[in-house]
Amino acid sequence: MKNFDTDELAYSNEGLFNRDYFLNQYTEMNFYFEDTGKEYFYEILLGRLLEYKNLGVFCLNGKQSLYKKHEELLGKQENEKSIFIADGDFDKLIGLEMIECENFIYLEKYNIESYLLDIESINTFIQGNFKVSYSKLSLYIDVESWYKKTIVDLSHFFVLYSIQKKLLPDEKIFNFDIIKPNGDILLEKYSEKKSYILGKISDTELDNTIEE
Repeated sequence: MKNFDTDELAYSNEGLFNRDYFLNQYTEMNFYFEDTGKEYFYEILLGRLLEYKNLGVFCLNGKQSLYKKHEELLGKQENEKSIFIADGDFDKLIGLEMIECENFIYLEKYNIESYLLDIESINTFIQGNFKVSYSKLSLYIDVESWYKKTIVDLSHFFVLYSIQKKLLPDEKIFNFDIIKPNGDILLEKYSEKKSYILGKISDTELDNTIEE
């Protein structure tokens, strides 16, 4: 018997885009996302939030594909049971054209994961991966202190990143080089990246962006 590689079972972009054609007859509501390969995650999440038994979840591999699918279904019967959900990203800040439609939703936060990241979910993740009880977890890490410190540290980078996306969209400045192996944030990288960005823009541009 042939051993299948998981890549052989992956959908092409066209396949991802057209899955709803075949499944639509079996669904009560269809949800479209811009992510890739997160159908299982969204099925669990939506299943806990909604009472529908047969939900169609379609991840289309990119925001442009999401826009294209929305445009394709406009005026069609299938659109009446379709919800499109896009990451907030920095679209509003940057001034990108955004779809205004009852069934097209932009998340208020950067992405859906931002809504799920809290102390409780981190505790659950660590417990599952390290196979420790909640009572023993504090012996390994003070999750609450780490969480609070990390949120503050990352907020500096997030503001800087939003300015870069607005004023220097073609620059590739941010990556995982700001994170230490133990999960702490390299704050010295903040000064380095801030100096680089401020060397590329004027004080007026910076002030105007901050005011927005």
